[in-house]
Amino acid sequence: MRDAIKIYTPFVLLVIVGFAIAAYFIRPAPPSSIRMATGAPGGAYAAFGEQFKAALAVDGIDVELIETSGSLDNLGLLSRDDDKIDVAFLQGGIGNKDEHPNLVSLASLYPEPLWLFVRTDKRLSPSRGLAEFRIAIGAKGSGTSVLVENLLSLSYDDDAVERIYLGGAAAAKALLAGDVDAAIYVGGNTPVIQDLMTTPGVDLMPFPRTETFPRLYHFLSVETLPEGIIDLKKNIPPRLVTLLSTTANLVAHEDLHPAIASLLLRAASKIHGGGGLFSAPGEFPSTRYVDFPISDDAARYFEKGPSFLQRYLPFWAANLVQRMIVMLIPIATLLLPFLKFAPPFLRWRVRRRIYKWYENVRAAETAARASSSDAERASVLKTLDALQAEVGALEVPLGYTDQLFQLRLHIQFVRRLIKNGELSAEAAS
Repeated sequence: MRDAIKIYTPFVLLVIVGFAIAAYFIRPAPPSSIRMATGAPGGAYAAFGEQFKAALAVDGIDVELIETSGSLDNLGLLSRDDDKIDVAFLQGGIGNKDEHPNLVSLASLYPEPLWLFVRTDKRLSPSRGLAEFRIAIGAKGSGTSVLVENLLSLSYDDDAVERIYLGGAAAAKALLAGDVDAAIYVGGNTPVIQDLMTTPGVDLMPFPRTETFPRLYHFLSVETLPEGIIDLKKNIPPRLVTLLSTTANLVAHEDLHPAIASLLLRAASKIHGGGGLFSAPGEFPSTRYVDFPISDDAARYFEKGPSFLQRYLPFWAANLVQRMIVMLIPIATLLLPFLKFAPPFLRWRVRRRIYKWYENVRAAETAARASSSDAERASVLKTLDALQAEVGALEVPLGYTDQLFQLRLHIQFVRRLIKNGELSAEAAS
């Protein structure tokens, strides 16, 4: 028993240390709730937030939706480390990793084209573009205004274009009233855009240098609006229109749990994977057109898809099994080799204890062969008696008792040879 304790204890301690190390490095269990910044009530981001909330609720994750004024507000909330937002919708082109190093992209979700509506009495000049125009570029601080400001600043002097901070229905009203010459919207085919598409006196035009900007900014692309795609009977638009486009992105705080990231991407595939007016089925979600680096978890998801466990098990079960697999690494790396080598080592140690006594038996036999008097042989017999008593008190595992009794028989055998006079100097001569 003592031998087993001496052998097994170090290995057990080693396994415990392995478990402790694994527990230190394994990520904690995913949270049961997250906070998602969406947008203004009634907007596209708010609507999609509800769909994400419903998708994650199936797996037991509660999504708290935070209404905001838009992408810039979302960016500010997402960048905070206190009372932080876990994930948010952001319009492409309003932030970067240098300004917000603690943010990562999960995916781009769908195109958000830039719609430029111009009054028909105010045509764009091929050489001057939007110069001397009064343009509604979205509400102050909105994602639309930030993107349009950047594009205009690259193409015109500050005083060449008059920027009017109006968006939504207010911008459309100002356009129809002649208070502005053009209005720019960024987003999907909203009711305001649909109304402007069918309003006389207003034309949808390509943003100047539409083909140029995507070469300069990776988050931009070119989308085409085919003739008649909005209304075939009325042939709206009456011609193919090329639109500059950004994307709606799903951006997360860098410490978002990998399991939650996987759930969000799986939901994004269901919600946005079917395609739309500006995307083919399966084109989104995507790792293209993002402002922030794609997170390692998202890159792994896009490369391999959901894990094997997540495909076939409920979320809670898949996560539990995955964590248990990590915790079982010490068993696989330490305990299994131990189970292979410990029994032979224990067997060698017990046998070694028994074999050591054979050295004493052999020494007693040698002394008896060299004895030349009864006194010397009596001394050897006394030694063998003491040896027999000590061996009789020896404790070994039950499986090795036969070897212990063989040793005792051999002691008795040598003792009998001495008594019979077969082991002495006189017998040898």
